[in-house]
Amino acid sequence: MLAVAAAVTLGGRLMHRFAYRTFNVLGMVLMGLGFGLFATMDADTTKLQVIVYMIVAGFGIGLIIPTLNTSVIGAIGRERRGTATSLVQFFRSIGGTIGVSVLGVLMTGRMTSGMSGLGERFASLPADQLAKFADPQALLDPAVRTLLPADLLAELQNVFTHAVDGVFLAGTVIAAIGLVAALLMGNARMIQPAAPPAASTAADAKRT
Repeated sequence: MLAVAAAVTLGGRLMHRFAYRTFNVLGMVLMGLGFGLFATMDADTTKLQVIVYMIVAGFGIGLIIPTLNTSVIGAIGRERRGTATSLVQFFRSIGGTIGVSVLGVLMTGRMTSGMSGLGERFASLPADQLAKFADPQALLDPAVRTLLPADLLAELQNVFTHAVDGVFLAGTVIAAIGLVAALLMGNARMIQPAAPPAASTAADAKRT
C-alpha cells in the first residue's frame, strides 16, 4: 500500500508534464513485471523477495489509478464529468469482482488438481482429511502446519505455490493486454488553465 500511495502522489505531481499514455504504459509494465516476479515464487521464496515484488507491482498500480481517472475526466465536457467518474468507478468495481472470482476459481482448480496427485502418494491419510487442505487458508494456519508430517507439508506447500503462481501468471497476461491498450491511448495530456494576460492585469491594476 505504501508503494501505491507513493506512486499515486508522484504520478499526480508529474502528470501535467507528460502524456497520459506515458504513465499508463509505465504502470502496466511495472505491474506486469511485479506479477511476473510473483509467478516465480516457490516454498523457498523469502519475505524480502515478496516485499520487493509487492513494491514493484504496487508502484505500477499506483501510477495507473490516478492517470485513468484524470484522462477520462479530461476527455469530456464539464457537464458529463460526474457521470464519467461514476462509470469509471462502477466498471472498476465490476472488473475487480469478476477478476477476483475468475482467478479464485483458477487457483482452486489448480489446488484441487495438485491435491489429486497427493492421494496416491499419501494413501495412509484419509481422503476427506487431505481434501481439507485444498483450502489455502488451512495451509496458512501455523497450528495446522505443526501437525503435518514434514514430507506432506513440503508437498502441500509446493501445490499451494504452484496454484498461486498460476494466478499471477494470468495477471501478467492481463497486464500485457492492458499495456497494448495503453499504447493506443494517443498523446493526450492534462490541460493546464491559462494564465490571465499580463496586459490586462496591468491595466486592471492602474484602474484601481
